[in-house]
Amino acid sequence: MRIRSLDIPVIAEVHGYCLGGGFELVQFCDMVYCTEDAVFGQPEVRIGIIPGGGGGTQNLPRIAGGQRAAREMVFTARRIGAQEALRLGVVNRVFGGGQDEMHRYVMDTVSEISQAPRVTIAYAKRAMNATLSTPIQDGLAFERHLVKALFGSPETERLMSAFLSRQGHR
Repeated sequence: MRIRSLDIPVIAEVHGYCLGGGFELVQFCDMVYCTEDAVFGQPEVRIGIIPGGGGGTQNLPRIAGGQRAAREMVFTARRIGAQEALRLGVVNRVFGGGQDEMHRYVMDTVSEISQAPRVTIAYAKRAMNATLSTPIQDGLAFERHLVKALFGSPETERLMSAFLSRQGHR
């Protein structure tokens, strides 16, 4: 899905039900936050299909506590609540204070991310995405390639110089 290939982080805010194709969409996001009342699930087997329209059989095993939790969710069509989703790694954080609290946190997170050079975030995302489709040795090689590419950039040199001067070096 195109979401994963974007050079910017994609953040989902979930409030209420997140089932079937909606849940598959969320699985492509880089970060997922939800309110306490969120419910996640892949109910497709109950109507004679699999969660394959948006990658549910491929993404869920990678993010939901490994193969066993994902298999149980898909085979049984059971739904999980926000706390279980957090425990399994489906979401980053659960908010008991509702949508407003969650949205404020997400906007603060976006602000933090925007402090880094855009190319750095893009390269970090590309490197992490490589782990989804390559053996670890290839992913490490790709990561090294991206690190070397960043070290020659003027923006990286400026930021590193500023960091080192704050640390009392140079």
